[in-house]
Amino acid sequence: AVTGFPYIGYAMVLAFTDFVIHYHTDWVKMNYGNRDIQNPLFWNHLGLDQMVHQLTYLGIVYAVCL
Repeated sequence: AVTGFPYIGYAMVLAFTDFVIHYHTDWVKMNYGNRDIQNPLFWNHLGLDQMVHQLTYLGIVYAVCL
């Protein structure tokens, strides 16, 4: 398991990476995406946003398991 003091830096890098990807994904969605929930494009953007978040989490799990 990944525990102990030497891994704190690695965990912080992963957390910061998650923050940066999460922030920019949401920023792009809010500034360039459709905001009308009646429009199917809104739901496409929301699904793409969620896919990017889940792929980020999979990447973090992959990085921890290396």
